[in-house]
Amino acid sequence: MGGSRITLLIQKTLYQSDLNPQQNRLSIPSQQVKDNDFLLPTELEILEEKKGIKVKLIQPSLEITELTLIKWFMHKGPESKKVSISYILRSNWVKVAKANNLEKDDVVQVWSFRVDGKLCMAIVKL
Repeated sequence: MGGSRITLLIQKTLYQSDLNPQQNRLSIPSQQVKDNDFLLPTELEILEEKKGIKVKLIQPSLEITELTLIKWFMHKGPESKKVSISYILRSNWVKVAKANNLEKDDVVQVWSFRVDGKLCMAIVKL
C-alpha cells in the first residue's frame, strides 16, 4: 500500500470481550499503546469529540476492510473520578475476527501506518 510512519501500537492477548459479537470491538487500552504519536492533532480532536475515524485495516489474511476507530472513556465506578481510556476498533470487527479465526488467548499485534496521509492499521496474528 506504500505506507509510511509504520508504528507498533500494541501486542495483546485477545480476551473473550474482544471476540464477543454483541460488543463487536477490539479494545486497545491507551496505557498499553507503545507510541501515542500515531494520531495527528486533527485526529485527536475528532476522537476527543467522541466521533470516529474510518481506517483501512489489513487483516491477518491480508484482506483489507474498513473499521472505525473511536476513543472510549470508561469510568471506574459510579462515584469514581478515575477514567480509563481505550482506543476501540469497531463496526466490522466481528467479521474480521471470524474470517481470521481469531480466538480467546491468541496474541495479536496492531500496527498503524499512513497512506497518502490517512491513518491505516494492520493486525498480525502471532
